[in-house]
Amino acid sequence: MLFIVEGFFYYFIFLFMDPTISVIIVTYHANSLTHLCLWSLAQNGLKHSEVIVVDNTGNDPYYQKISSDFPFVKIIRNATNEGFGKACNRAFRTSRGEIILFLNPDTIVPEDFEHKIINFFETHPRAGAMGTKMIDGYGHFQKESKRNFPRPLAAIMKFTKLSKCMPPSFKRWHYYAQHIAPETPAETEILSGSFMAVTRQVMLQTGGFDPRYFLYAEDIDFSWLIARSGFEVWYNPDIVVVHLKGETTKRSPTYIRDFYQSMIQFYYKHYSPNQHPLLFLTGITTIKSIAFFSSIRHRYRTIFPPKMPSKVDLHPNSCMVTYENLRSSFPFQVRQKQGVRKKHRTYLLLSTGNLSPKQLIGMLEDQIDSSCRMMLWHEQAQHLILLSNAHHCSLSIPLSEIK
Repeated sequence: MLFIVEGFFYYFIFLFMDPTISVIIVTYHANSLTHLCLWSLAQNGLKHSEVIVVDNTGNDPYYQKISSDFPFVKIIRNATNEGFGKACNRAFRTSRGEIILFLNPDTIVPEDFEHKIINFFETHPRAGAMGTKMIDGYGHFQKESKRNFPRPLAAIMKFTKLSKCMPPSFKRWHYYAQHIAPETPAETEILSGSFMAVTRQVMLQTGGFDPRYFLYAEDIDFSWLIARSGFEVWYNPDIVVVHLKGETTKRSPTYIRDFYQSMIQFYYKHYSPNQHPLLFLTGITTIKSIAFFSSIRHRYRTIFPPKMPSKVDLHPNSCMVTYENLRSSFPFQVRQKQGVRKKHRTYLLLSTGNLSPKQLIGMLEDQIDSSCRMMLWHEQAQHLILLSNAHHCSLSIPLSEIK
């Protein structure tokens, strides 16, 4: 009941406010992680923001719950899946904010993100785009938070792991911006579309995302376009965001094909007019070769997904009240932990009912210990979520299935 009252309170505020930030989220088959993302946004109070969600599914039934729990969200329903960039551009045309935040639906943002975004653009008047420090569900830093322009040589070095032998200052040899420390704010070449804040002036001057990219590479192309238009592109680690990377895409059977088709399209756009034919052919061959080996790896992970534990050790700092409430329907058998079991992973059970987004992010950054993983009971959505890293998708179990 409290969530509904708060939601209507935000809704009536938005009727009479002129937002500074327009948060734009594009979804395809929304789920509990989308709900978790909106929960983290709602915890901010959203005094300076509007939230626009594009439903690329067309008529996703999950949005009945979204509308009920978050009435302040403006939903745009597309008749067909028109891809990420085109959907972002469509949402922008209905937005009112001077700062546009493109946000993935599998992210968790801290409560002070509004203040920090606004403050950043006020203190960096030449900035056109800002990205943030992203961590995964294990608390590991995501290198794609700051990247270099994807030159063919850098792609080869990344795939062969030879870039590890190169000094960080050799930018052309590195796919990621290794010369920038994770805790150091700095200008960078490429930002991630998972969290990209841009000014309205940038959107109007550049035209936004290139709609020819259906999915993937559009954030690389847009970052390049922003810098080329005379704006600064910044990495800002003062804001830390959880990104449960690849939650939707890694389950797609066409994930690898879509990704590398976009990279080939990007390569044709940025390199074909200027490169020697032999060098251009080498670049295309390299991308296709990487795609081939990546498809084998992706297929293996699809056929042999990581096994979920049948028994777990709960960390001593777990929310035992939550466990007691879920005891009859808890999907794992809980062992009584005695001493340290090196072979058994420990799970920290937490609940959104008594935890703020910033506290959750802080716990992930601190990484209680290397073997501890986060198990989050999302009270509002009634889902138990095992947070993921770069190699595994998050597992979300609805209460209706575990009773």
